[in-house]
Amino acid sequence: MASQTSVLIVGGNRGLGLEWVRQWLDRGARVYATARQPASAEDLQKLQKRFRELLSIHQADVASDESVENLGKALEDEPLDLLIHNAGVRGRGGLGDLDTDEVLEVLNINSIGALRTVREFLPHLKQSDGRGKIALITSLMGSIDDNRSGGAYSYRMSKAALNMAGRSMAVDLRPDDIDVLILHPGWVRTDMGGPAARISVEESVSGMMVLVEKLDASMSGTFWHSNGEQLPW
Repeated sequence: MASQTSVLIVGGNRGLGLEWVRQWLDRGARVYATARQPASAEDLQKLQKRFRELLSIHQADVASDESVENLGKALEDEPLDLLIHNAGVRGRGGLGDLDTDEVLEVLNINSIGALRTVREFLPHLKQSDGRGKIALITSLMGSIDDNRSGGAYSYRMSKAALNMAGRSMAVDLRPDDIDVLILHPGWVRTDMGGPAARISVEESVSGMMVLVEKLDASMSGTFWHSNGEQLPW
């Protein structure tokens, strides 16, 4: 990678995304962070005041082709070394009270949203001085092998689809020297994970950062826990 790493963090206004922003800024990276509503992303704005030369904030809704395309236009021809796709929603409902419209919405955001973003920023990643990198933030709940409790249909389905997309990206982008890492952050104390979760955002992102730094062609398309454990599909 170049002497100053250039990173796009999609969904960087809170929780894990905000911590990704913090840790890359602490390393001196040039960071582009997105939020659906930048005006209300107060913590992100505070970071921007501290890191004026390193951090820029952009509006993006990964559920919208137009919004992602506008983000691409805003970054113009900026080269990227790393794209972290962190945007996602939880989803609700079991089989008996399933809302199919919500299932489609969750799939659109969690799975298709990543495809939109990667498609838009491939030209930017191809300009990396080294091997471009993509980190997809998924969940162990997308593992078919690990599913022993059922339920959570929209969320599980969306993350399984995201995992498959990441695997295909790894194959398709190998000739372009772009590697893909599929990451489970663990059960993290965030709005989604809740206060009883086992690890902090700092611990989770630090662990994932180690994996991102290790990522090379031999790891591309593999599925990992933030604690360094390779996970089953």
